[in-house]
Amino acid sequence: MSLQVVLVIGSSTPEQMHALKETMSRESHLVNAFFLETLENGMLAVEHLLPDLVFLMADSLSGKSSGHPYEDNPVIAFCRECRETPNLDHRPVLVVQTASTDENQRIEFLINGADDILSADMGAEELRVRLLAHLRRNLSLLSHRVTRLPGIDVAARILQRYILQNKLAVEAGTETTAPWALMLIGITTLDLYSERYGPVPAEQVIRTFGAMLTTLIRPPDFVGHTEADTFMIITHPDRAEKIAAILCRQFDQVVPNFYSDTDRKQGFMMFEGDSKASRRVNLLTLSIGVANAQVQPYQTYKSAFTAGNEMRLLARQIPQSTWISDRFKLTGAANAGGKATAEVVESLSKPPTVLVVESDAALAFLLKTTLEMGGYIVETANSPAEVRELAQSKPIRLVVMDSVILGEPIGWNLCQEIKHAIANVLVIFISTLHDRDKAMLVGADLYIPKPFDLLPLLNWIHRLLPAKPDLGALDY
Repeated sequence: MSLQVVLVIGSSTPEQMHALKETMSRESHLVNAFFLETLENGMLAVEHLLPDLVFLMADSLSGKSSGHPYEDNPVIAFCRECRETPNLDHRPVLVVQTASTDENQRIEFLINGADDILSADMGAEELRVRLLAHLRRNLSLLSHRVTRLPGIDVAARILQRYILQNKLAVEAGTETTAPWALMLIGITTLDLYSERYGPVPAEQVIRTFGAMLTTLIRPPDFVGHTEADTFMIITHPDRAEKIAAILCRQFDQVVPNFYSDTDRKQGFMMFEGDSKASRRVNLLTLSIGVANAQVQPYQTYKSAFTAGNEMRLLARQIPQSTWISDRFKLTGAANAGGKATAEVVESLSKPPTVLVVESDAALAFLLKTTLEMGGYIVETANSPAEVRELAQSKPIRLVVMDSVILGEPIGWNLCQEIKHAIANVLVIFISTLHDRDKAMLVGADLYIPKPFDLLPLLNWIHRLLPAKPDLGALDY
């Protein structure tokens, strides 16, 4: 799929036609051109092809145009319709070519939506360069400021072209559909990294990852930068999981270089939160969601983005660089506790299970009932033996525990056991022993000293482990 599409409407001389075709062939995978001789199906072509630029040879399109609302000047009518059609998400650049020297007529074209007027006696090379200049500037305006990769508008347009192309192929009864997969890639906790180190180092992380993508991804595959911390790739389904695995490995190798010696050696950042809470934030990771057109015949780019984002949000629940694909429910979690990949994805899709390890029966009951009302599955334990049994039999995702259990300070060692026994589990210490540093060293993700207010604890649990992924987080 070409990065940009040009729609040429009108009759041209053999020299002009040769120049236009040469323009597009020189650009290889970057530009593709389609030709129409009349405006009769012009808007239909715009809706199907989603062109970045429409080149109108006005002199060959003058006069009556059957069925057109402005029969006296169909080019002006077409420009106006392109600009005023409410359901046209991606409006193209409009370039009109005419031999007319009438200043009023040229102004009329511009007033009604044309972006530029070119002279009909323009040489072939100048015409080529001018059209490419419009495409270059249009792409630049729609690219991300930091990486200069195509932004969300370009990405959505290209994705919709894939969908329309396959839809038309199915309607025509052909077998020429192009298989594709959408990869949505998020850099997790980049906002917290920026809070600690500042916006300039955060931009350097983004710039480095953008360079990593452009080195790895080549046409006809597409790579874009859709949000500050989110990128996307469109590729063949057979390449998607391989690309995801390579990106996770390369990113994990590079990311320690962006941290101070202290944070790099301990493997995490420490943040002070509300209610005297201290949070452990792991080093930056990648969360990659893969949505395959072979699994689901998407009707719009928005539905494809939603599916890819759902997979990405599931991957984000694993605190390491990983990917999850909807094709056979594959996951790239390197440490899945020996479980089958489909089982890992299924467990992530269900309401998360929270284990409350608390000797105070009243507090344990309060936490259990409150969390269950919030949509969680809750198990309770008040001894190491019960914890070990539940760790083997239940899909525990988060543990709330005290360092003191049955009157003994055995929670520190138990935390290390839990971290070893349950892959990717989160641990919150609500401790009567006020030793934050020790809690972090044994693997706690959050430390809250007792006594504490219940509401902040519940808010922290929801922040670390939402009862269900927020699929509305990516609103296109």
